[in-house]
Amino acid sequence: MIKSTVWFFIFLLAACGVQADKKDLNDKNLDSILACNGVNTEYSNLDGYYYLPDHGCIYNGQSNKMGNAFIFIIPNIDQKKDLKLREIKGIKEKIVFLIPKDYLVKTVTSDTSYIPKENYKLKIFLNSGNGWVENNNINIGSNNLNEMTTFVENRVSRLKSNIFLKREMDINKDGVKDFIEVLGEKDLLKSIIIRDGLSHKVLWTNNLLFDDSYNACNFSHFNNIAISKNNFTLEYDTCADNAVLGKRYTTFKVDSNNEPFVIQDNYLIYDLNEDDQPPRKVNCMSGSKVSFSTYRGRCG
Repeated sequence: MIKSTVWFFIFLLAACGVQADKKDLNDKNLDSILACNGVNTEYSNLDGYYYLPDHGCIYNGQSNKMGNAFIFIIPNIDQKKDLKLREIKGIKEKIVFLIPKDYLVKTVTSDTSYIPKENYKLKIFLNSGNGWVENNNINIGSNNLNEMTTFVENRVSRLKSNIFLKREMDINKDGVKDFIEVLGEKDLLKSIIIRDGLSHKVLWTNNLLFDDSYNACNFSHFNNIAISKNNFTLEYDTCADNAVLGKRYTTFKVDSNNEPFVIQDNYLIYDLNEDDQPPRKVNCMSGSKVSFSTYRGRCG
């Protein structure tokens, strides 16, 4: 029994070692793909990110042993000009869209060029500073450059936005949790966005709630986004009419691919000069349907 246990333990260590070696190998190979032609590899600049132009890094079995790769780099500082890899200052995220070598065939006219077969599976790898991770939750059509750039642009927007508060909820009912994000600084909030959990595309934006009157109020404070099965509630404090402080609770119903809309909107108004008085509750529901993007935080 002891001997069997020892052999099982050795087998387990060996299996873990193989997996670790495989990950290390992938990390090294992916890193080498970024420097496809060495540290002087030229990257083109677009608004907020860099990409390897033409056909990316083509499989050659030497510096690139993985496949044909489309490469994007999101920097900390956008220097707004084409740069060599070694000149890019600080990297927030590296993205590789890979056509694995198993899906490639040599071209008829050259032994060094490879093109993809008719049907192939695109792999996506991300590295935000903690090693490469394969993302299996993103569905991008074969060799669709427009979908790739849209994905990268959404990543740029997300990484460069200052997120004050973030909650997860399956808004569009596709089985994947989406994101509700409050953007801005604590004392200068800007907007609330709902972002798709798969593509990270912004589905809906509210730019109306955090206007000058909200940010100018000394008592304004965004407290929480409460999540339930089919609803989410914005909970925040702000200045109220004829009072010093108002606590707002506005609930939105989510409805598959349709934009969330207000189903309940309560305002608790406190007079801070009357400590012993309960708050006055006001129903702020209007007579018309209010969607997430048109919600202004007004009462009535």
